[in-house]
Amino acid sequence: MKYSFWIATGVVAILGALIGYQYELRQIPIQEMEEAEAGIASRAKGLNAMVHAPRPSAASRTVVRPSPDQLYSACVYDLKAGPVVFEGTAPDDSYWSLSFFAHNSDNFFVVNDSELEEKAFRFVLIGQGDKMPDGVPESQIVRSPSQTGIVLQRIFIATEDQAGPLDETRRSTNCHPMSA
Repeated sequence: MKYSFWIATGVVAILGALIGYQYELRQIPIQEMEEAEAGIASRAKGLNAMVHAPRPSAASRTVVRPSPDQLYSACVYDLKAGPVVFEGTAPDDSYWSLSFFAHNSDNFFVVNDSELEEKAFRFVLIGQGDKMPDGVPESQIVRSPSQTGIVLQRIFIATEDQAGPLDETRRSTNCHPMSA
């Protein structure tokens, strides 16, 4: 009888530890995203606003493992007040991408320059259960699995003489609430 009590107690303790460990593993990406969202939103002076980061150097750590041959811009989106619009122009002669990350850090949508029909782009981000906004083509709709998250724009700089014009092009990208 004594042994079965201690065995049952040990099993419960091990199961509790495993459940706690699994819970903690699921919380780490969310905690990291909350920190990233707060930092980006602070630099952008709010939510649903694009911030164009300075060109990275070896000391930069705003983006995990930043590349000095890329330009980065980011927006923390918040869908609580409705859809958020991402629009701008992709460069003509360089790789460009727009990556959407949910609040748990999952990447749920990516588009790059080779997938665009035109260099000018517009995407409307809505929540999973939200109805499509009137007048927006289905091809422009992106559904987010979370109310908040981060959208990251990247542009590759192949040669140093491209840096200035590419920086100017990336600054055409903005994010804002659809009602704005």
